[in-house]
Amino acid sequence: MDYGRNEISDFLKKAYELVDDPSTDSIISWSPNGLSFVVLKPLECSRDLLTRRLQITNFSPFQSYGFRKIDISPGQELEFACDDFVRGKPELLDKIAQRYLARLKAYHDSKYGELDKRLKSATTREEYELAIKEHREKWERESRDRKARTRVTPTIPYQDFAFGRNDIFDFLKKAYALVDDPSTDSIVSWAPNGLSFVVWQPLEFTKDLLPRHLQITHFAKFHTYGFSKLVISSGQQLEFMCNDFVRGKPELLDKIAQRYVARMKDTELWKIDERLENATSKEEYDLAMKDKEEMFARKSKERKAIMATRRKST
Repeated sequence: MDYGRNEISDFLKKAYELVDDPSTDSIISWSPNGLSFVVLKPLECSRDLLTRRLQITNFSPFQSYGFRKIDISPGQELEFACDDFVRGKPELLDKIAQRYLARLKAYHDSKYGELDKRLKSATTREEYELAIKEHREKWERESRDRKARTRVTPTIPYQDFAFGRNDIFDFLKKAYALVDDPSTDSIVSWAPNGLSFVVWQPLEFTKDLLPRHLQITHFAKFHTYGFSKLVISSGQQLEFMCNDFVRGKPELLDKIAQRYVARMKDTELWKIDERLENATSKEEYDLAMKDKEEMFARKSKERKAIMATRRKST
């Protein structure tokens, strides 16, 4: 299970070098005990250093690798700690990578272990196809049960959603309610024309309101649904707009959801997943899986080429 080992180690090494770089101490540096690091200027760190040095825009990847956020009372600093991420001991980074890969393997085994055993022990085509069919039915049943436990019925009168649309609409409805809430106007509010919204205090917005109201920690999901960021010359405010995200017209939100679903259905991944779901033979399933693996490998290669180009330009 060494897939991705080099990429994980490379990320951790670059993160260590960033924290250890004395030229960035005014933005990010080790804590006094050397067992954690402090982000003194989170906005500058996210906008500049993370993007340029690690090719990320927020701290979520750190948490994926086992870093935990520590609360700091004074100011707006952030502090993160992780076992074996220690000042002066870069040789310990490999232990973090090992733990991360172990978690990935445990997840894979828990989700696909039984299927892998049945596929390897299958002696006939019928046994192979039955194993795939029963695994897919189990996954779909668990997915339906999970959505039934977490779904919130929209208060806006739209009920006939296509597959996957309830979760999308629920996010848009909560985002609209957050922007429209007068009690948060000092942090986020509608622009004067009502066709966009302004984040007046980005750090407070991402640290408090986004996790509490939308269960996210950054703006990436807004971009996913078609929101575009506008440039505001004064201060550090952020402004976002999206067609049909309009003050006083929550009934238009479904149009945003419709556009997102239409875009997803046109993607290569969606079409391959449909082929996997509708496969009626081992040959069809294996061919779709091969195409999916080749697609991921191709996109990974393209991302690496883009990152290499960005590094050269800086």
